[in-house]
Amino acid sequence: MTLPPPRGSYKALLLDYDWLMTLSDEECCYSLSEREIQILLAQIDMTGWKTRYEPTETEIDTDVISAWAGNLARKLMSGCCPDDGTIGRFGDDGQWETSDDGGVTWENHPELDPRDDYIGSPPLPGVSSSAKRCAAADNVRALFVEYRDNIIQLLTDASGLIAIVAGILAFLAVITGISGAAIGISVLLMGLATALLSETPASVAAQIDDIALDTFRCLVYCRMNNDGELTYGEWVGLLADIAAEFTGFPETFFYQTVNGMGYIGVTNAATLGAATAADCGDCNCGTCAEKYQIYLGNPAYGSIVEYGADFITVDTGPTGYITIEAIDFNDCCYVNSMEVLIGAGSGTAFENCGAEPSPPWIAGTAVGQCASIIECQFVTTGRMKIFLGTCP
Repeated sequence: MTLPPPRGSYKALLLDYDWLMTLSDEECCYSLSEREIQILLAQIDMTGWKTRYEPTETEIDTDVISAWAGNLARKLMSGCCPDDGTIGRFGDDGQWETSDDGGVTWENHPELDPRDDYIGSPPLPGVSSSAKRCAAADNVRALFVEYRDNIIQLLTDASGLIAIVAGILAFLAVITGISGAAIGISVLLMGLATALLSETPASVAAQIDDIALDTFRCLVYCRMNNDGELTYGEWVGLLADIAAEFTGFPETFFYQTVNGMGYIGVTNAATLGAATAADCGDCNCGTCAEKYQIYLGNPAYGSIVEYGADFITVDTGPTGYITIEAIDFNDCCYVNSMEVLIGAGSGTAFENCGAEPSPPWIAGTAVGQCASIIECQFVTTGRMKIFLGTCP
């Protein structure tokens, strides 16, 4: 049984606006526990209310105090205190970056990405096929419909910034297994939450309509493999696709959410539903190069650095191999040429289009072949650019 507070125990805290305006924006570091952070976060919305400041002849600027509230939330939810002095952040492209010189220089370290700690759900049942891949994309779309509707309800209820962030994080928690204590992930949601404060329920419904959702579904479908799964490299590609396809609020909505989900989260979303779609023929999956992904055998070889209109740039994995495979073994590209950018190759192999990949591959160059598997072995580590075209 919850007891009511004693009479007279409530007293509103009023802030001194004039005094706060005299203070600098110079930053200091503090050590706070998760509990202490949550206590402070619970108070932040009020700092954006004019009624929480002492009466003054100075006009209280609502834009200024709203910025104070937003900055407090963002900084409390993005704190990092590593023991070795290394700090981390999410870069502009959504990838995890670290710095060991206090933020002067940053390097990509996807292997340390906290989103890789998400809990993977059981895969979709059934054999690998384009139908299974299409069902997975439909499941992702259906989940985003529910997600959009929940956000519309938050705006209808006139929720504040923190409530919106909490609502988005709750969505992510269901599909990734993270908890509300995942403060580092929450910072990715601030841009979307802030953008939502400028939207209305009607404007969100109008912009995230069936057309936008169908376009997003196809972007997901084109990046997935035939098991309805995303690799890390394909997830990075999906983020780039979203940025290229959408503008304005729809770009923010899809990009920031997929960014927070990570590749495991999107794959999980693909398993949460009962879609049985058999055909995604309405999806134009773009360039020939985008028909390929890193070989999914054990171990996976290499990582895709860049997709171009007619090429893929790939780095070697720890084994010294670069191996890419067609997402659909019956839908391949013609290998026009292969260019070593870094390192020295020591051997190549391939598999003919339409053949179920089963190593060992055919020894020899894939150039001049329509190939479902393209492989190059390097002496140590290396990088290769593979130029592709339509099979004759």
